[in-house]
Amino acid sequence: MKNEPKIYHILFFGFISDHQHLLEVFSSEENPQVSAIKFQQAIIEAISKNGAAVRILSTLPISSFPRNRTLLVRSRDFSLGEANGRLMGFINLPVVNLFSRLISSFGSGRRELRTQPKVDAILVYALHTPYVLAAVILKYMFGVKLGVLIPDLPLNMNGRNEFGIKALAKRLDNWILRNLSRHIDVSFPITKYIAEDWLPEGIKFEVIEGIANSNVSPRIKTREENRRKKILYAGTFSHLSSFVRMFSERPEIPADLVFVGGGPDRAQIEMAAQVDSRISVKPFLHGREYAEEVANADFLLNARDPNWRGSRYSFPSKLFEYMSLEVPILSTRMAGIPDEYFRCFFCIHDNDPEKFAVSLLEALNASDAELASRIAVGRKIVTKHKSPEAVGATLLYALRET
Repeated sequence: MKNEPKIYHILFFGFISDHQHLLEVFSSEENPQVSAIKFQQAIIEAISKNGAAVRILSTLPISSFPRNRTLLVRSRDFSLGEANGRLMGFINLPVVNLFSRLISSFGSGRRELRTQPKVDAILVYALHTPYVLAAVILKYMFGVKLGVLIPDLPLNMNGRNEFGIKALAKRLDNWILRNLSRHIDVSFPITKYIAEDWLPEGIKFEVIEGIANSNVSPRIKTREENRRKKILYAGTFSHLSSFVRMFSERPEIPADLVFVGGGPDRAQIEMAAQVDSRISVKPFLHGREYAEEVANADFLLNARDPNWRGSRYSFPSKLFEYMSLEVPILSTRMAGIPDEYFRCFFCIHDNDPEKFAVSLLEALNASDAELASRIAVGRKIVTKHKSPEAVGATLLYALRET
């Protein structure tokens, strides 16, 4: 009789909770981190499906007080699929919340490693300094492996030049994180450029790009015929200025552009909507309301300023959801997205007005055969190469073999 394969025990540090609790939290959050939540859910599902036992330690993905009116987050237990978790309490004041999260994550992690069955590895979501520092300390205290998922580089996420104390604090945080990363056993950057440009030399890495969510299925299209085509952007309004400006300057483009979400570019987009009837702006939507917007869309949009310094280190995770929905995708040419994905995405050139108009009109006028062909490419990517089973196997193999 063959021995049963050993269960691999993982302690996951993240920003997640159960679905109902997140809905309550997001109701008071101006820019809820929906894509980050879906990415973490898919990762946890992926490693669970590949035979790992996952225990989650988490804090809420919310803005600091007073942007979010929650001042004190209390601890609570929750379940997420096959995984059980503990939401760690913290004080949600600027700066104070960093130290509070460090204390909570170290204390909770030490308790888990002392009382739970043998933990083989700690897996940290994102370069969040309190998590990474706590995980490094716990690694050496308990002799466990340490892996870190890197969906972005915090230093580059703002996209605007910063000065004074804020700029100094970000550079200091980046220096601390780079030094802490020398103690990582294996990292999982979202793009190869994070590994090439940022990770210290000699650190093992496995580029994952993204992961499909098994809860997303092809949408049922309900678009009305004989109307202008609808382009839907959903998410944080950031780095969108060049796309909005070039679209507004081309009144001959026969499409409606719908923005759903919120963020730093909201005021600019609302100003454009006041003078251009093709543009409309809606708040963040969830559940049925969001599904209805997707059902009515002809194209889903991923727009980013190509000159944004973080473009090289970003591969928006929502693109894998869009491929699973089987809706045609428009995307600007971000450096972090490998060329082969543009066999699925229509490339929109928003660094030149003429190229912008030509590329967008080509997509809008694409034949049904071309749309079907591009959707088929995306379907193959998310079902074969970026399914939870495939990505989970990659993650676990890298952790085991480190």
